[in-house]
Amino acid sequence: SVAVEVFRLGVRDYLTKPFTVQQVTQAIDRALQETRLRREKEKLSRNLIAAETVRETVVTLSHYINNALMVLGNGLPAIYKALQESNAADADLLKIVQGCYHSSNQIQAVLKILQRVTDVEHATYHGEVKMIDIEAALREELARLYEEKRKRK
Repeated sequence: SVAVEVFRLGVRDYLTKPFTVQQVTQAIDRALQETRLRREKEKLSRNLIAAETVRETVVTLSHYINNALMVLGNGLPAIYKALQESNAADADLLKIVQGCYHSSNQIQAVLKILQRVTDVEHATYHGEVKMIDIEAALREELARLYEEKRKRK
């Protein structure tokens, strides 16, 4: 009847007459707690959507960047080897090719790390903008990557 109708309309708590100050206080506390919980749930839902969007963005970027890195990763060692074998090998040119190869490995490692990030540490970029701090993980991933490539040779 009336009680069923008010619950259907969203009423979650009610006071019966006569009521005490303590009952009113408890009802207010429950209402405030429910409001806080609803807001927290909404915030967590928004954060979850944002996190999923970031994850999808990282995966998409990783896919396209990794395709380009495969070309570099296969081409740069061949160029380096050809330069070493040629009589006109320029030491500076060899260093440039080595630097490009190292940079492509570093990009590959960063992408792998970002795909696995669950526990985020932050650093500041140019003293202003927050960024994900992956330095330690990057060193480990690069060491693993170079070891893996060394074993394949």
